[in-house]
Amino acid sequence: MARRQRGLAKRHGIYLVLNLHVSARGIPVGRAGHEVVDDPREQDRFVALWRAIAARYRGETTIAGYDLLNEPVVTKSPEQWRELGERPFRAVREVDPEHAIFVERTTRFAGDWKEDSHRNFFRASDPNVVYEFHFYKPFHFTHQNAPWAPFAAESQRYPDPGQAAVEWS
Repeated sequence: MARRQRGLAKRHGIYLVLNLHVSARGIPVGRAGHEVVDDPREQDRFVALWRAIAARYRGETTIAGYDLLNEPVVTKSPEQWRELGERPFRAVREVDPEHAIFVERTTRFAGDWKEDSHRNFFRASDPNVVYEFHFYKPFHFTHQNAPWAPFAAESQRYPDPGQAAVEWS
Protein backbone atom coordinates (compact mmCIF):
# COMPACT_ATOMS: atom_id res chain seq x y z
CA MET A 1 0.00 0.00 0.00
CA ALA A 2 1.40 3.34 -1.04
CA ARG A 3 2.39 5.90 1.56
CA ARG A 4 0.20 8.44 -0.25
CA GLN A 5 -2.91 6.30 0.27
CA ARG A 6 -2.15 5.89 3.97
CA GLY A 7 -1.61 9.63 4.21
CA LEU A 8 -4.98 10.35 2.60
CA ALA A 9 -6.68 7.90 4.95
CA LYS A 10 -5.02 9.45 7.98
CA ARG A 11 -5.86 13.00 6.91
CA HIS A 12 -9.54 12.11 6.50
CA GLY A 13 -9.85 9.88 9.57
CA ILE A 14 -10.38 6.69 7.56
CA TYR A 15 -9.21 3.32 8.83
CA LEU A 16 -8.14 0.68 6.33
CA VAL A 17 -8.56 -3.09 6.38
CA LEU A 18 -6.03 -4.99 4.32
CA ASN A 19 -7.92 -7.76 2.55
CA LEU A 20 -6.49 -10.68 0.63
CA HIS A 21 -8.58 -11.54 -2.44
CA VAL A 22 -6.05 -13.84 -4.06
CA SER A 23 -3.64 -16.58 -3.10
CA ALA A 24 0.00 -15.78 -2.41
CA ARG A 25 0.67 -16.53 -6.10
CA GLY A 26 -1.98 -14.05 -7.23
CA ILE A 27 -4.65 -16.57 -8.21
CA PRO A 28 -8.20 -15.54 -7.22
CA VAL A 29 -9.34 -18.02 -4.59
CA GLY A 30 -12.67 -19.57 -5.47
CA ARG A 31 -12.34 -18.80 -9.17
CA ALA A 32 -9.14 -20.39 -10.42
CA GLY A 33 -8.57 -23.20 -7.98
CA HIS A 34 -8.26 -23.98 -4.34
CA GLU A 35 -4.51 -24.33 -4.01
CA VAL A 36 -4.39 -22.29 -0.81
CA VAL A 37 -6.54 -24.86 1.01
CA ASP A 38 -5.30 -28.01 -0.69
CA ASP A 39 -1.57 -27.51 -1.24
CA PRO A 40 0.68 -27.42 1.86
CA ARG A 41 3.29 -25.33 -0.01
CA GLU A 42 0.68 -22.70 -0.88
CA GLN A 43 -0.55 -22.74 2.71
CA ASP A 44 3.00 -21.99 3.85
CA ARG A 45 3.19 -19.13 1.33
CA PHE A 46 -0.18 -17.80 2.58
CA VAL A 47 1.05 -17.79 6.17
CA ALA A 48 4.41 -16.23 5.22
CA LEU A 49 2.62 -13.52 3.25
CA TRP A 50 0.52 -12.55 6.28
CA ARG A 51 3.58 -12.54 8.52
CA ALA A 52 5.32 -10.17 6.08
CA ILE A 53 2.26 -7.91 5.75
CA ALA A 54 1.86 -7.72 9.53
CA ALA A 55 5.56 -6.96 9.99
CA ARG A 56 5.34 -4.20 7.38
CA TYR A 57 2.28 -2.51 8.91
CA ARG A 58 2.91 -3.10 12.61
CA GLY A 59 2.20 0.14 14.44
CA GLU A 60 0.54 1.77 11.40
CA THR A 61 -2.38 3.68 12.93
CA THR A 62 -4.41 3.92 9.72
CA ILE A 63 -4.67 0.12 9.52
CA ALA A 64 -7.68 -1.24 11.44
CA GLY A 65 -6.74 -4.83 10.77
CA TYR A 66 -6.06 -7.68 8.41
CA ASP A 67 -8.76 -9.69 6.60
CA LEU A 68 -7.13 -13.07 6.06
CA LEU A 69 -9.00 -14.19 2.95
CA ASN A 70 -11.97 -12.83 1.05
CA GLU A 71 -14.83 -15.33 0.85
CA PRO A 72 -12.77 -18.45 1.45
CA VAL A 73 -13.82 -21.54 -0.46
CA VAL A 74 -12.78 -24.96 0.80
CA THR A 75 -12.90 -28.31 -0.91
CA LYS A 76 -13.79 -30.70 1.91
CA SER A 77 -15.46 -29.06 4.94
CA PRO A 78 -15.59 -25.79 6.89
CA GLU A 79 -13.13 -27.40 9.31
CA GLN A 80 -10.53 -27.09 6.57
CA TRP A 81 -10.77 -23.29 6.78
CA ARG A 82 -10.46 -23.34 10.59
CA GLU A 83 -7.30 -25.42 10.40
CA LEU A 84 -5.76 -23.16 7.78
CA GLY A 85 -7.11 -19.91 9.26
CA GLU A 86 -5.48 -20.42 12.64
CA ARG A 87 -2.00 -20.52 11.09
CA PRO A 88 -1.87 -16.88 9.90
CA PHE A 89 -3.33 -15.78 13.26
CA ARG A 90 -0.24 -17.17 14.97
CA ALA A 91 2.11 -15.77 12.31
CA VAL A 92 0.60 -12.27 12.52
CA ARG A 93 0.75 -12.27 16.32
CA GLU A 94 4.45 -13.13 16.22
CA VAL A 95 5.13 -9.71 14.67
CA ASP A 96 2.01 -7.59 15.35
CA PRO A 97 0.11 -8.09 18.60
CA GLU A 98 -2.13 -5.06 18.15
CA HIS A 99 -4.13 -5.00 14.93
CA ALA A 100 -7.46 -6.81 14.68
CA ILE A 101 -7.67 -9.85 12.47
CA PHE A 102 -10.78 -10.24 10.35
CA VAL A 103 -11.97 -13.73 9.58
CA GLU A 104 -14.70 -14.54 7.11
CA ARG A 105 -16.93 -17.55 6.96
CA THR A 106 -16.56 -20.00 4.12
CA THR A 107 -18.95 -19.21 1.32
CA ARG A 108 -19.16 -22.82 0.18
CA PHE A 109 -17.42 -26.11 0.52
CA ALA A 110 -17.11 -29.07 -1.79
CA GLY A 111 -19.17 -27.10 -4.32
CA ASP A 112 -22.09 -26.74 -1.91
CA TRP A 113 -23.47 -23.41 -0.65
CA LYS A 114 -25.10 -24.89 2.48
CA GLU A 115 -24.21 -23.73 5.98
CA ASP A 116 -23.24 -25.77 9.00
CA SER A 117 -24.55 -25.11 12.53
CA HIS A 118 -21.96 -22.31 12.93
CA ARG A 119 -22.97 -20.61 9.68
CA ASN A 120 -19.57 -21.68 8.29
CA PHE A 121 -17.62 -19.54 10.77
CA PHE A 122 -14.94 -20.86 13.04
CA ARG A 123 -14.27 -19.45 16.47
CA ALA A 124 -10.76 -18.09 16.38
CA SER A 125 -8.37 -18.64 19.27
CA ASP A 126 -7.30 -14.96 19.18
CA PRO A 127 -9.32 -12.46 21.26
CA ASN A 128 -8.76 -9.52 18.88
CA VAL A 129 -10.87 -10.83 16.00
CA VAL A 130 -13.64 -9.41 13.85
CA TYR A 131 -16.03 -11.94 12.33
CA GLU A 132 -17.09 -10.77 8.91
CA PHE A 133 -19.65 -11.93 6.41
CA HIS A 134 -20.93 -10.64 3.10
CA PHE A 135 -24.65 -10.23 2.71
CA TYR A 136 -25.85 -10.23 -0.89
CA LYS A 137 -29.61 -10.05 -0.59
CA PRO A 138 -31.60 -8.80 -2.28
CA PHE A 139 -29.14 -9.62 -5.04
CA HIS A 140 -30.68 -7.24 -7.59
CA PHE A 141 -30.11 -4.36 -5.18
CA THR A 142 -26.66 -5.27 -3.88
CA HIS A 143 -25.22 -6.05 -7.30
CA GLN A 144 -26.82 -3.46 -9.55
CA ASN A 145 -24.43 -2.28 -12.26
CA ALA A 146 -21.83 -4.89 -11.32
CA PRO A 147 -20.11 -5.66 -14.64
CA TRP A 148 -19.85 -9.38 -13.80
CA ALA A 149 -23.58 -9.66 -12.95
CA PRO A 150 -25.38 -8.36 -16.05
CA PHE A 151 -28.55 -10.17 -14.97
CA ALA A 152 -28.90 -7.88 -11.91
CA ALA A 153 -31.13 -4.85 -12.07
CA GLU A 154 -29.62 -1.65 -13.38
CA SER A 155 -31.70 0.53 -11.14
CA GLN A 156 -33.33 -0.91 -8.03
CA ARG A 157 -34.82 0.69 -4.93
CA TYR A 158 -34.52 -0.92 -1.54
CA PRO A 159 -36.86 -1.65 -0.04
CA ASP A 160 -38.94 -1.82 -3.17
CA PRO A 161 -42.35 -0.25 -2.46
CA GLY A 162 -43.88 -2.40 -5.20
CA GLN A 163 -42.78 -5.65 -3.59
CA ALA A 164 -44.61 -7.11 -0.61
CA ALA A 165 -41.69 -9.13 0.77
CA VAL A 166 -37.93 -8.93 0.87
CA GLU A 167 -35.77 -11.98 0.20
CA TRP A 168 -33.80 -12.80 3.35
CA SER A 169 -31.03 -15.28 3.91
